[in-house]
Amino acid sequence: MIYIFNYNSYRQEGGLRVDLTDKNPEAVKICKFMQGTDILVSADLEGYIHFWCVTATPHPKKNQLLCSVRDFSESDVGEKAFFPIRAMDFDIETGMLYTGDEMGYMNKWDISKLIEKLDDMKPKDFNDGLTEKQREVKQKAAFLTGLNENLKVQFSSDDVIQVHRWKAH
Repeated sequence: MIYIFNYNSYRQEGGLRVDLTDKNPEAVKICKFMQGTDILVSADLEGYIHFWCVTATPHPKKNQLLCSVRDFSESDVGEKAFFPIRAMDFDIETGMLYTGDEMGYMNKWDISKLIEKLDDMKPKDFNDGLTEKQREVKQKAAFLTGLNENLKVQFSSDDVIQVHRWKAH
């Protein structure tokens, strides 16, 4: 479980959990905010990399899991194995995420499609002069009439592409 706190208001904004029905979720080993985006990336003991929407402004996907991918390695005996991700970094200019696992494998992931989809969903008229009640009515009307195109956007593991993989040592 990952807890999100707002240090301006000193309150908890929300909690991020992959599977709410799982009583024993895997421990999160590393988290990283992707600079210049509304994405938080976390990795757990099973080699899963989870992408979350985390933003201080209203967003249809705020505090939700966008997608997950699994980093797998080949063990010394030739079987597929999953190792915890221990390091990650993000290149804001290229939209590439770099990860490293316990067995010394490095991965380069292209997350530019994920970033683009999330940015396209950002409300364009956040400070539109409407009251909170008017904005709520407008959102409900858009939902009921199907005018809100953001509701049709789907995220999947196909939005994250493994570009390159290599053994670091």
